[in-house]
Amino acid sequence: MRRPVLPMLLALITAGCSQELTKRSVREFVDEADRAFLSGHASDICDSRSENFQFTGTTFKLAAGRTVNTLAEAEAVESERHAAGDRVTGKVVTMNARDFCRMAVESREAFRRMSLVRTRIDITMSPDNKNATVRAHYVLKSPEYTYGDSPLSSQDRVEQQTATLQTETDEESVITLSPGGDLVFAATHAISKQFRVPKERDSRL
Repeated sequence: MRRPVLPMLLALITAGCSQELTKRSVREFVDEADRAFLSGHASDICDSRSENFQFTGTTFKLAAGRTVNTLAEAEAVESERHAAGDRVTGKVVTMNARDFCRMAVESREAFRRMSLVRTRIDITMSPDNKNATVRAHYVLKSPEYTYGDSPLSSQDRVEQQTATLQTETDEESVITLSPGGDLVFAATHAISKQFRVPKERDSRL
């Protein structure tokens, strides 16, 4: 009995479009995801997450009310405050794929103002090569502003950069293949530390 031609053709096309999950393809996928973030390409950010994607992030705000130069300085300030009985607590945020996509759309303009440096990446493949665990450290810098009325029009406002917020994040992500054969983030867990540093120019300028 001959097999129907159409299903065979579809199977061949799907197989041809599928990507292979290797350390190299995972590294290239993460590189592309970082570029999509900085470009504010919300659609690419959304498409690179699986339908069942889960994000969990914990953010600690260090050295509140102070401007420091490094993470070590910020942590030293917190150590002093902790010794005095004041302890910082982390804010936990959880998002599914839909929430994460909405966040990407709403924040795409802000992403384009930021600078992002990945200082470390480690990729571990599962024994069956069906998924990869990526551990990376990122340094993100974003400008902060104050706004005032514009003398030109009531519809305009004056924007003045007042500070730079630095966020250092350790991320652990699981990357797998979607049913269509594309690499996607299945889950991401992030621990972030935020603090203010001396003002740096908006990355757009």
